Amino acid sequence: MYPYTSSNYNNKKEIFAAEYVPSVEHTKRVIELLMQGIKNKQTAADMYNIIINLIPNEKYKEIVRSMYIDEMRDKKSLEELKDRIEEETGVTCESTDIPENAETQNINQEPDTENVEVLLNTAIVNEIESARFYRDLAETIGCTQTQFYDPICMVMNDDQNHAVLCTMLLIDNTPQYNNNQLNNN
Repeated sequence: MYPYTSSNYNNKKEIFAAEYVPSVEHTKRVIELLMQGIKNKQTAADMYNIIINLIPNEKYKEIVRSMYIDEMRDKKSLEELKDRIEEETGVTCESTDIPENAETQNINQEPDTENVEVLLNTAIVNEIESARFYRDLAETIGCTQTQFYDPICMVMNDDQNHAVLCTMLLIDNTPQYNNNQLNNN
């Protein structure tokens, strides 16, 4: 059987990848997840902005500033992707009050602290969870929709890189690993 055709095997219609058209509910769910991702990107950028202001070392400030810029670029990319999906499908989601669920509940929880070590630990966990979120979102979108899939993978890659960079910052600047300290106390 050719993989991009339909058949009526046992009176059951099979739909293959080339024919698949997401349902309105599926598309709406993707849009809701993109909206949550946009919110998460802003939260992550805000946290990096706090960290920039707490780190005295200019070299490390530049690393964190680059992560801040990535977060803002990724937010814009997700906004453009959301708009494109809405435009191409005609499905919209006006709600900015996206319910928390298993896919989004622990992502980008910003701690109420000015302790750089705590902030970096939080950022590491958030970035790992965020990368998982985008991996699952990419799977939800499907690899046959490359115009939507590729930007999600770019965001996921940035989040994985941020987790590594935050780990490096934490190790380089935590007293038990190194004598350089992020906090001046």
